[in-house]
Amino acid sequence: MVRKALSVDEKKERLLSIFHTTKEVLNLKELEKHAGRAGIVTNTVKDVNAELVNDGIVDSDKIGASNFFWAFPSKAVLTHVNNIASLKEQIETTHASLEDAKRKGEELGGARVDPSLGEELRGTRVDCDERRAKLQRLAEEREREAALRADAEQLKRESEAALRADAEQLREREAALRADVEQLKENDPKELERVRAEVEGARERANLWTDNLWAIKAFMVKKQGLTGKEVDRMLGLKEDFDYV
Repeated sequence: MVRKALSVDEKKERLLSIFHTTKEVLNLKELEKHAGRAGIVTNTVKDVNAELVNDGIVDSDKIGASNFFWAFPSKAVLTHVNNIASLKEQIETTHASLEDAKRKGEELGGARVDPSLGEELRGTRVDCDERRAKLQRLAEEREREAALRADAEQLKRESEAALRADAEQLREREAALRADVEQLKENDPKELERVRAEVEGARERANLWTDNLWAIKAFMVKKQGLTGKEVDRMLGLKEDFDYV
């Protein structure tokens, strides 16, 4: 049976899955090995990966003579942070609309009939289609505000957890690479240089995520009104947390 050829989108999805599953910084040769096991034709990997890089989905950097690529699951963390800010603005707008709708509903609900119709009818609320429509909009605005708040909180939790996990993994990877350097001091100079370059790359990646954590902290202090110590506790940051 002839195997159906993968479309470009399917190849992109599988390549991205490789990055998310391995959570490693890979050069092209390593990526091609993983891609082959995932059913992607080797000679198409370079072009498909280049498209992912151009789309901003996969990050890349040249270290020494080699190009390295990575795409951690938390690639969208900073986007999530911006989404949180956007959701907060929507919540505030929705809240304002909610208060306006509530006020108009109360005004309409408080309308009274003509006093000339009789003392017994005074105080009767006007029951009309417009009033029912405004009350319905009021209920919908309340539901929308609650949903937006829930989305914002969920995005914040996911962003914080993903950042902590990726930063810790990069630090562990760097420690392992430094250990390899020590073991290779008496071995092949080319291999030693390759490992040193990878160590430097891992250090740069770790510092990049350190920058991201600082950005998250600054956002939460400025936009959420938290103190620095409160954010440190939420993100699990120790007093000696800093660049490597």
